[in-house]
Amino acid sequence: MSGAPRALLAAATDPAWFTLAAERTGELLLDHANCEKKAASTALALMFAYPEDFELAARMSRLAREELRHFERVQRVLEERRETFRRLSPSRYAEGLRRCLARREPERQRDLLLCGALIEARSYERFVGLVPRLPAPLAEFYGSLADGLFRSTQYIRHHSVPLYTPEPDVVHEVVGHANSLADPRFAAIYRAAGRAARAATSDEVLAFVSRVFWFSLEFGVLREGGAVKSYGAGLLSSYGEIQQVGDARLLPLDLARMGTQAYDITRYQPLLFCAASFAEVEDVVGGFFDAVGSHGDQVVHRLQPAHA
Repeated sequence: MSGAPRALLAAATDPAWFTLAAERTGELLLDHANCEKKAASTALALMFAYPEDFELAARMSRLAREELRHFERVQRVLEERRETFRRLSPSRYAEGLRRCLARREPERQRDLLLCGALIEARSYERFVGLVPRLPAPLAEFYGSLADGLFRSTQYIRHHSVPLYTPEPDVVHEVVGHANSLADPRFAAIYRAAGRAARAATSDEVLAFVSRVFWFSLEFGVLREGGAVKSYGAGLLSSYGEIQQVGDARLLPLDLARMGTQAYDITRYQPLLFCAASFAEVEDVVGGFFDAVGSHGDQVVHRLQPAHA
């Protein structure tokens, strides 16, 4: 289930950490690269520590290769940003966990695996929390839509969680977005969203535009033939998510609410905005994107007081 990683954590990360991490992206990337190398080395260490456990060895071998691929991606970003390498102090979080490890087997093996699971869960929670605080990728992604380009990932969700993934994967891109982009009416709204993102001159306005995009082209539903149907890519590409639509609270399209409504990408959405028809999606959502694309931030500023 999408909330499984968080279920392992007894407490959430202090919000101040996210603010500081977003301000120190260079240090964040250096730490990320170091963590990927450490994760790979830990996987290899487990293979050597328990050579008789063939299943563990096979899983750790795959994990080590995956973590090193992640390291290579982060290192490329560091090189592109021309970040200067510097050594960082060891993580107090991981060191604190290791002090709790049992000294005798088989309890020690169990604790090592639990320790790794907790570190992964914490990393997952922090990456998810950082996404809305890093506006530059948003601007790049949404802006490219104006050119008729859709930036797709090559990642595929893990086989252990086939029903949903908080990180977009090729299933999401193809079944969700590509399917919709084949329709000229949908494609026109995507292009309008791209123009709106490019016209935004502040992070606040860009975040508002991205939330409207989220509650429409990602997680939008509408009424057709007396039934509620999904048109958002996040719903269409997730069997687990689409089954939860019937349990969600449905609200009429409300741009002021959509642009300020908080959401959690790690859980099934409890609140969705339902259009009376696709024509209303074009008029309300498409019209909003067109207006921002033509008139900029003032369109969003006029909406915000109405919802306050």
